[in-house]
Amino acid sequence: AVLGPVTVGGVPVVGRKTREVLALLALAAPRPITAAGLADRLWDDPPPSAIKTVQAHVSRARTALAATGGARLESGYRIVAGPADLDVLAVDDLRRRARVAALAGHDHDAAGWLAEARRRWRGEPELPATHAGDAERARLAEEHLLLVEDHLAAEVAAGRPDTALPELQALTAAHPLRERVWGLAITALYRCGR
Repeated sequence: AVLGPVTVGGVPVVGRKTREVLALLALAAPRPITAAGLADRLWDDPPPSAIKTVQAHVSRARTALAATGGARLESGYRIVAGPADLDVLAVDDLRRRARVAALAGHDHDAAGWLAEARRRWRGEPELPATHAGDAERARLAEEHLLLVEDHLAAEVAAGRPDTALPELQALTAAHPLRERVWGLAITALYRCGR
């Protein structure tokens, strides 16, 4: 689990850089990242020993993953896992299911899948304090906000505007320039007879 504090099998992982390596690999899954690519993401100006340090952190990450018997780390480096093993993939899968349900007119199912996706997203991933980490953090913050918007839109479409309205009103205050949030809030107010 990397969408929030990094855990493997529900157990927190020791070592900040090891957690950051796991988060970076999980967010890239199933694509591989080279040792040099990890070093460039972990440090703005990688030290001379960066590759050896990355290899040590990858070894610790591999040991942590091996203890669970679920996801595994292959050379190259990439995490091999399915939605049952990795929260990032689970959220993507749930969002895909919700899109299919919404297209089929099953708004209640779509809202349920998106609510589950939101539950899986426990917080901000542990990423390095680098330019690459900041860019990834910003991308994920936008992805999370889109997930929230999609869920609230599904709740309104499913006939539960009163459930979505308090959060929509909070979002309009927090993000006053997001037109979709305002549109959803107005629609929810209308459907609540307000």
